[in-house]
Amino acid sequence: MAAEYTINDFRKMLRINKHRLDDELELQAELMYWISEHLVKITSQTAHLKNELEKLDAVIISELKESGQKGAANLLAGKAKEDPERESTWMRYQVSLADQMKWEYMLEAWRSRGFALTGLGNLYSANYFSPTSVGSTSTKESSQESYEQLRERISEKRTSSDSKSRRKVLF
Repeated sequence: MAAEYTINDFRKMLRINKHRLDDELELQAELMYWISEHLVKITSQTAHLKNELEKLDAVIISELKESGQKGAANLLAGKAKEDPERESTWMRYQVSLADQMKWEYMLEAWRSRGFALTGLGNLYSANYFSPTSVGSTSTKESSQESYEQLRERISEKRTSSDSKSRRKVLF
């Protein structure tokens, strides 16, 4: 599974299809686990490269001191940064750090996606998306007819209650 997915694949899967909520819920935990596992590997690689960079700096500065270079620590550190091997290691570290940050943001996006799925699940369990909770699915004409019928019933009740109240006043 590790070789199958890239960060772009996960980015494409961030959208939630409410019509496939069961599938989305099943995949959420598995894919979030894979993202977390991949992030741990990248974080470890980044830490290793940072450690390697610090060791290389120490070796280069010590070689500069042994060769008779004199100067402040900042001057020697600046000269160490000019070393081609150190530049190559620094570039690999920067690429790994950028990759780590992308995967951290992807994990956060998937965490947010999980909360969105929870919210959608709650709405479905409350029948929010069912046709009965939204209203009639009938045509506009029948909707107009039902409106007229409702209006007539209200009117009839009003007139019957008005006549009863008038009778009470008269008697």
